[in-house]
Amino acid sequence: MRKRIGGLPVSKKKSRKLFPFVPIEDLYLPELMSPLDSKPAEFNLIVDIHY
Repeated sequence: MRKRIGGLPVSKKKSRKLFPFVPIEDLYLPELMSPLDSKPAEFNLIVDIHY
């Protein structure tokens, strides 16, 4: 199953490789998804830090 993260379709395996320090459950919990951009808050934080 694939989820959209940061506007790109990313598999759980790939996202685990990209973000090993973030619990995968946190990345995919529906209640953590922003209603405006439908991206996990953790991912936005990671993007701000690393990009």
